[in-house]
This record gives sequence, C-alpha cells and structure tokens, in this order.
Amino acid sequence: MSCPMKLVNCSKETLHTLLKDLDTIAWDCNDGEGQGLYYEKLFPGDGIGGGMGGGDVEEGLWIHEEFIDLQLYDEIHEVISGNKERITK
Repeated sequence: MSCPMKLVNCSKETLHTLLKDLDTIAWDCNDGEGQGLYYEKLFPGDGIGGGMGGGDVEEGLWIHEEFIDLQLYDEIHEVISGNKERITK
C-alpha cells in the first residue's frame, strides 16, 4: 500500500493497526516479522520494493491487487482518511 501523506488523516497507531490487519489477511499471521511502515519522499510513477511484488506510487491511495480482489479498497481508504479505526473484514 502507498498513500501520499497529505491524504493521511489517521494516527500513527491506526496506521500500525492497519498494517497488522493487512498482514494478517495477506500472510495469515500477525507476528510483526517483516512488517514495516515507511515514510519516504517518492513521486507518482515511482515503484516500491517489498513483499507481494512491491507496489506503485500514485497521486492517491494505491493498494495491492490482492486487497482490491477482497474488496478492501474503500475500507482501507476510510481508515487512512480517519473515518474508521480499522478494517472489518
């Protein structure tokens, strides 16, 4: 997942909870091993290395196709926007 900071209106703790929840969904674990929350200066079109094949930097929220297939985009967006504490799926 990647998202410009200007769109993030939730707390750092909420971001960590989201990371743990997504890790549980993607990897069926929540042990924290390999998890990382990074703040980097990147630009639209840049790539991001990492698990699940890396990702993209866009003007808005980018999430991995696996989470799109699970119909989690809107829920993740709500958490990032500060409208929800965590995803429910």
